[in-house]
Amino acid sequence: MIYNSLLFTTCGEVKRQNFFTRMDIQKELQQVHKKLDDIEKKQKMLNRIQELERIREETQAKRPTGH
Repeated sequence: MIYNSLLFTTCGEVKRQNFFTRMDIQKELQQVHKKLDDIEKKQKMLNRIQELERIREETQAKRPTGH
């Protein structure tokens, strides 16, 4: 584990390791935010498709079917 190896390093190396760990967390957090944004966009698109489908069905229901 990282903690065991940190016991045998110098203070500068520990700080550097902490910096990289924070950077990894930041990068992962950015990826999570991007995935959430993608999900929100897809949800909005699905909602719009459902709305258009509802409008189409309402429009078709109002049309006369006889010739």
